[in-house]
Amino acid sequence: ACQMLIDSEASTENDSYALLLTDGHSWNSRAFERLRAQILRMNSERETNFHVIIFGVDMRNQTARDQCMLLSNVTKKSIYRDASSTNIDACFDEAIALIKGLVAKNFYNPGLIMEKF
Repeated sequence: ACQMLIDSEASTENDSYALLLTDGHSWNSRAFERLRAQILRMNSERETNFHVIIFGVDMRNQTARDQCMLLSNVTKKSIYRDASSTNIDACFDEAIALIKGLVAKNFYNPGLIMEKF
């Protein structure tokens, strides 16, 4: 998904968001480090930012949780939230409000890209 964003012309004109839902079960620390480095590099090279919204759904893997929290620090608009069946609606409401603020400022909406990993 990051490569698709990098290749997208829209990402050079507008901020972009990625929504990651994970339970941490198949977490790969090396892939996380590469992703974080790629996002930081991309954000430093462009005038727009790539923000990350992460929901740790019933996360039991503490390493994955810690790394998700670290990843959510790539920008001021990136967030990490612990999610469960009792608060998932509130998590999505917060993500919508965060993204909606961006959409209100930038009328152009390049579309929605979904990837399963």
